[in-house]
Amino acid sequence: MKLNKGINMVISAMRNILVVVLCMVLIVGVCCYFFFNSIIAHVSEIDKQLESKIFNVEPTTIYDRNGVVIGEIGAESRENVEYEQIPQVTIDAFLAIEDSRFFSHNGFDLPRFISSAANNLRTGSFAQGGSTLTMQTIDNFFIKPQEEIDANNGVTYSTTDKLLSKFKEIYLAMRLDSKMSKEDIL
Repeated sequence: MKLNKGINMVISAMRNILVVVLCMVLIVGVCCYFFFNSIIAHVSEIDKQLESKIFNVEPTTIYDRNGVVIGEIGAESRENVEYEQIPQVTIDAFLAIEDSRFFSHNGFDLPRFISSAANNLRTGSFAQGGSTLTMQTIDNFFIKPQEEIDANNGVTYSTTDKLLSKFKEIYLAMRLDSKMSKEDIL
């Protein structure tokens, strides 16, 4: 009799624990939904411009009347190249240093990100980056220019703002990866 009563108490306690765990999972899930929904709402305008703003703009070349180049106008002197024009050894070296799983992830490399985050928590700094090349592309074309504008206007970012910005970067990197080929991103 006492054994049955003990088993019933254990089963009742386990049910209660299960209900609490399921409620917590539901609450966390709803919070995550609203959190990611707010990120998507904040980046929807950027998302519309992803492909058109990613390509580097070559400088304007000025010629004299004889067709001789006399100068270039632009922030930087650059020449865009196609993926096929880049030597494979250069691509391999670049990917080995920056993003070894570039061709196998969806713009966000979760194992690399978790490893970097764990290392940063352990050391107490944000020295190690977990960004993929796609995330770096988003950062260079969208996030950093806005941060520079904000810095010039005296706006500072809290740790929460920086984390929110990282989540936006992850989302946009995954969107860019779905819209453009890996070769175009590289």
